[in-house]
Amino acid sequence: MRILLAALLIASLSGISGGQDQNPVINSAEMCKYTLTGDRPATPVITGPDEIVGAVRIIEQPDSPIEILSIDYTGSWLAVSHGQFTERTCLGVRVRNRSDRAVTRFKIEAGSTGLDSRKSGVPSLAPGQEFEIPNQCRGGGTGSMQNDQYRILVTIPLVEMGGCAFGPPVAIPYNWREATPGAQSSSCKFRVPDETPPPPVIRGGDSFASLIRNIDQTDTPLQILEVDYRTYDVFIGDSEYRRSGKCLLRLKNRSDQRILGYEITVGLNSGAMRIRGRWAGLAPGEEIEVNDCGTTGGGSGTRIPPLRVYHYVESVEIAGCRYAPSRILVKEFPEDWSVAENHVTSVWPPPPF
Repeated sequence: MRILLAALLIASLSGISGGQDQNPVINSAEMCKYTLTGDRPATPVITGPDEIVGAVRIIEQPDSPIEILSIDYTGSWLAVSHGQFTERTCLGVRVRNRSDRAVTRFKIEAGSTGLDSRKSGVPSLAPGQEFEIPNQCRGGGTGSMQNDQYRILVTIPLVEMGGCAFGPPVAIPYNWREATPGAQSSSCKFRVPDETPPPPVIRGGDSFASLIRNIDQTDTPLQILEVDYRTYDVFIGDSEYRRSGKCLLRLKNRSDQRILGYEITVGLNSGAMRIRGRWAGLAPGEEIEVNDCGTTGGGSGTRIPPLRVYHYVESVEIAGCRYAPSRILVKEFPEDWSVAENHVTSVWPPPPF
């Protein structure tokens, strides 16, 4: 067993195990292995106006191959009044590849501002290499907030190494708004077994078995044991596709803590649905069935995008924190990026779900 403090070190991934009803899946284990240097990422240096620096909360992600060394908010400004804010964001960052593999792309989210290394001209980063994305004014806006507490959450939602798309895990305590500015250590403590959970057993779905993509989630507290697609159907034509019906999930708490809520995504491409639920507490080792997954819809056009069926845990609630497990998959199509990304916006709606 091992303790999770913000996430687990994805040092090795076990192979895929099958069952009688198990459809073939892609094994991303070998392609996605990496090793990190140092026990934890560096504490970033934050510069800029005091009102901006004081609002920054950087979520520690000790499993991320990319670490943020510094953040420069010079040129930014903020006005706050009666639950409303107006802001202008100028942002630059310095990063380092702390893994033993080349990082070909990464993203950083800083509040409503996002940085994509590919669009910012960042080359492939060799192990140990640093790179600075220069400060640039990247927009602004207005909005509302809680108790005049303007906050900027900073995370790394996505890293690509070769053909592997990796969404580093994110752990956000519910008291983050009151926390000390700067780097935030996780209070999301739980244990899970060392072994990687096997892919879920798939029942039915013969018409789209080849579309099912496995997403490795080594550190997830909530395991998807089974997905029953026997009353769910997908039609794929030359210029259209349609989906209809219902599916059933069987879930298990594989951690040593009670799980109070969950978000799971099941579905086909952009038609995937997010299933949310709350319990009085799913006890360690306890299983439960969820029968409200399924969507009706489709798409048409001269170009049908590559179709894939995904099912993965978006986040769970455990004793005062929200935890989004890692997402690991072999990248086959550009659409895979959106599936692997661990966005804070999907991790942090205030409770209840």
